[in-house]
Amino acid sequence: MGPLSTEETDRQRLLWEKQAQNSSDIEHDRLPLNLQPNQEGLLECRDRVQEEYPIYLPYTSMLSFRIVEQAHQQMLHGGVKFTMAKVRSRY
Repeated sequence: MGPLSTEETDRQRLLWEKQAQNSSDIEHDRLPLNLQPNQEGLLECRDRVQEEYPIYLPYTSMLSFRIVEQAHQQMLHGGVKFTMAKVRSRY
């Protein structure tokens, strides 16, 4: 009842991200992207730069499609570069 809390939406997003990772064959991406689990159990793309690592989502998942679609709308249909910059800030 009532509006959703930040905790509820974060918990649901985590569930969707895990489900997207588990429903795809990621073995062909594991080595080239150096996928490592984080403290929440999500696979991240690790590189040599010590910063926040982007969460790996398979491009074939419906969640990936919806995230790109939402970013495109948030960037006011600004084009591929703006949309992908928004998506890559987390994924």
